[in-house]
Amino acid sequence: MRSQAVELTDVESLEQFPEQVIEQSTEQVETPSKRKEQEVRITAPRFDSATFTIRGTTPILMHAWDKKAKQQMKEKQEAGSRSRKGTSLREAKDFDAAYEGALYKSKDGSYGIPCGAIRAACIAACRLTGFSPTYCKISLFIQANCFDDKSGTPLTRITRGSPEPYESMVRVANGAPDIRVRPMFREWEAEITASWDADILSTRDVANLLMRAGQQIGLLEGRPASPKSTGQGFGLFELVQGQE
Repeated sequence: MRSQAVELTDVESLEQFPEQVIEQSTEQVETPSKRKEQEVRITAPRFDSATFTIRGTTPILMHAWDKKAKQQMKEKQEAGSRSRKGTSLREAKDFDAAYEGALYKSKDGSYGIPCGAIRAACIAACRLTGFSPTYCKISLFIQANCFDDKSGTPLTRITRGSPEPYESMVRVANGAPDIRVRPMFREWEAEITASWDADILSTRDVANLLMRAGQQIGLLEGRPASPKSTGQGFGLFELVQGQE
């Protein structure tokens, strides 16, 4: 707080100050003891959680970063300008290795969907509801129940379904056509454990976000909401049940 300003032009000494002015200035000083008595208005976070079962209504297509591809990229960057010399020969492509490298797979052999992909789909679905994606970003979280063995990526385990190779024609950055092999789950289910700030979202809110994410956004490669294309309709799902 500010104390009252006093002009000293007509006052020869401090003793001539009006007593009421001095008292008023003293009363407006905020002491440390008064600050301690102020009420704390920040409440502790209150989180709820629930497990939801989702079932794919369209196949889901995976594309994890291949460990070998990352190593080759690293070696090329470490080589610097020398990497351009003597690279006219193209190494034969191992389609089986590319398929295995694109899987999200935990140490116990189970497959999973990146938790970040599910959360991102829910955040994107907020644009359809008028709810702030920024609030959703700091209020909704997907808990991992396994981790990718190669990268450590947090995963939501796929509880039903097996992968199979899926070949597709693509165009790389320079426009040249190429053949890519990716793991596809034609029929699949997964159990999602979500936690959220209960002061911002309710269980019904989260369930509705998951339903919109499953029917309008999709997951992973070829999803309808893909930022670089209109997608191929992959990665859509329905909400089967939820349990708190």
